[in-house]
Amino acid sequence: MDISLKYVDIDQCDAQDSIGLEEPKETGNKPNRLNTFMGTHRCKKSTKCVPVPFQGFKRGSYHCTCKRGYYFPDLSASRKYFYGKVLEEEYDKMLRGEFNSYEDDFECLACSEGCEDCVDDSACVYDIYRALRYALLVINCLAVLFSLAFAALVYKYWQNKIFKASSSRFLEIIISGAIMMYMELLVSFPRASKVRCILSPWLHHVGFSLVYGSLALKTWRVVLIFRVRSARKMAITDSVLLRRLSAIVLLYSSYLTVWMVIQPPVVESSVTADKLKYERCTKGWFGYMILAADFVVLSWGMWLSFKVRKAPQVYNESRFISYATYNAMFIMCFINVLSAVLRDGSSPSMTYAMDFAYIHVTASVALVLLFSHKIFLAMAMKNDYRRTSPRNNILSVSSMEGRLTEELDAPTLGGENHELKLEIKRLASKVALLQSQLMTEQNRHVKKTGSS
Repeated sequence: MDISLKYVDIDQCDAQDSIGLEEPKETGNKPNRLNTFMGTHRCKKSTKCVPVPFQGFKRGSYHCTCKRGYYFPDLSASRKYFYGKVLEEEYDKMLRGEFNSYEDDFECLACSEGCEDCVDDSACVYDIYRALRYALLVINCLAVLFSLAFAALVYKYWQNKIFKASSSRFLEIIISGAIMMYMELLVSFPRASKVRCILSPWLHHVGFSLVYGSLALKTWRVVLIFRVRSARKMAITDSVLLRRLSAIVLLYSSYLTVWMVIQPPVVESSVTADKLKYERCTKGWFGYMILAADFVVLSWGMWLSFKVRKAPQVYNESRFISYATYNAMFIMCFINVLSAVLRDGSSPSMTYAMDFAYIHVTASVALVLLFSHKIFLAMAMKNDYRRTSPRNNILSVSSMEGRLTEELDAPTLGGENHELKLEIKRLASKVALLQSQLMTEQNRHVKKTGSS
């Protein structure tokens, strides 16, 4: 029996590559395939075999196309695949030990990291580790060091009247809250992860409540003191304010706990305006609700600052608290509106820069306003003390002793000393008489021994 193999194709591709293969549209005939030779193709690991129908009974009736995640090395080629016939010929040369290109050629090149499909080696993933990001990180670390220096300064001069008038304990709490806000930038510096997405809101909002909750409560105490119109004593100690601050922090912590249990932040993929992929943390409606709580705290602080705008206070701290509160409200509204507008299509570096501006304008500016005038006043008082100290006066008198001795004669100086002693005795007798009268008036049970 004679059988013509002219119209029988040899299918050398793998079974999974041949299943579901679309037939050419120019013919409605179904090709006759001989599946005995399946898996004998010569395509490399970066390519996959695609059978070519209606080639007859011969080897090489396939193409080697690039797999997903690879691209054809010849970017200018019109046909992005390798011919199976050429691969078979070069493979035979390799078996015969002849010069061939099979070993070093016919490979597709891997796409850049994160690219699923590509036509060249262009980047598909945004590189977050850039010079701008590192510069902002260094500035943030310097801000942490300056905050620790402020904390050490408060601890050293705890009993100084300037720091004591501003409640040294609350100054330490404000510094701690600012450092927590700075730590958010350190946590969000690497690539986004689930742990970092959960930790960032805690550091930011708890630190915010410590800073501006303390400033609002300090202003609230001033409002209550100047609102009293009776002679009764107002006992608003630091312990009273600490209990109220603990309530504010507890409310924030409770809300954050509910947030992390019900709808915790997760990592999602996004793209920049240049179609570069990156990962970011989701916020959800819980994030917008806690921003509303920050807005309420700042609004309360602004209202209190407005009420004490004319109240006199030692070292005028309320004015600087007002400046910090107004500044925080403005930058919070501006940055959040800008973030909402630029959230889709913005790059991670831009987002990090906006977070940096928001945190440092709210935290760093508050610390500078609170401590700059205190340090200036402390230095001024220290210089005044040096000028008016008894030691300096003694040195001045000693340096002028020779000149005064020449100008004043001994009899005159002795006479003045005698008159000074008499004046002191007279004043001492008056003080004793007044003390005796005061003791008699306040102790009615003591019998009067003489006339008034």
